[in-house]
Amino acid sequence: TMSLSTAASQIPDWVSNPKRPVKSAVTRVCLLAGMVVLPWFLGGYYIYIVSLVLVYTLATLGMNVMIGWTGQIGLAVAGFFGLGAYATSILHERGLPWIIALVAVGVFSAVIGFIDGFPAVRLFGFFLAIASLAFGDLILRIILEADGVTGGGGGYPVQLLDFWGFDREIALYYICLLAIVAFMVFVGRVLEGRLGRTMRAVNSIEIAAPSLGIAPPKYKLIAFMMSGSIAALAGSIFAQLLTYLSPDMFKTSLLITMLVMLIVGGVGSLWGSFAGAIFVVFVQEWLQAFAVYQRIVFGVSLMLCIGLLPGGIASVGERLGERFGKRQPRLTGAER
Repeated sequence: TMSLSTAASQIPDWVSNPKRPVKSAVTRVCLLAGMVVLPWFLGGYYIYIVSLVLVYTLATLGMNVMIGWTGQIGLAVAGFFGLGAYATSILHERGLPWIIALVAVGVFSAVIGFIDGFPAVRLFGFFLAIASLAFGDLILRIILEADGVTGGGGGYPVQLLDFWGFDREIALYYICLLAIVAFMVFVGRVLEGRLGRTMRAVNSIEIAAPSLGIAPPKYKLIAFMMSGSIAALAGSIFAQLLTYLSPDMFKTSLLITMLVMLIVGGVGSLWGSFAGAIFVVFVQEWLQAFAVYQRIVFGVSLMLCIGLLPGGIASVGERLGERFGKRQPRLTGAER
């Protein structure tokens, strides 16, 4: 009889090793130290751009939990991103401390993720994608129609956080950095544990999972809840960065942008979310006066990644290691 650990060992390498691009603890500490001191070497606008990269990394991480580890093509992430942005801003304006509003919206979004996932966990492929996309559009429709609360199509001015005289751009940057470090560690720990191994088993061998005592719908629901909550928390910080919200910001174009981040960065890789966000944000900035060229660059990048680099940018380090160095033998689930 196939055990869970044996099943997990048979998962493709691009799914089962989310920490591949940065294996050395020393490298991670140096990277974090560099990110901590980075604002002191950048101007205000560039601090904003890097903060935007971190926020999109967090949102893409939520999508990665759904698509990369459980294999569910959930496309409601833009809706949850907008839900977090609006809900946190409204609660904060009405007197709730921002951090409490942030936590409340994270919990609420997990509940909404459960509502989204409950009927969708029995669906597969194209049908799941359409159902989740429709749910994300439903969230945006509610935001648009509730104009008495959200401002509707006219937009919603965000009440800014008070940093007691500290530079706002730098303070928001550190909030973004703290959030992404916390969730990278949290998601990494979860995915390395029993829950993560089970989710990857559902992705790879869903048909055989019940024979191993695994209930796929349960773990799909967990993925829906985690994905929705993480995306909403990213949206909460995004609102403070932009200072003004409009439903148009969260439409299908944002979803496509996040999918480009995910695929180009590396599906199933924690660090792929970061690499993809860097690529997309900087391409958008460099080509902001030429929108048509942005689409061309994104399209060509997608074709190259799908055809030549299926693991995305995050897989470049391992490919170079395989080419120029000795590859370490991969351990089976039992050996881990």
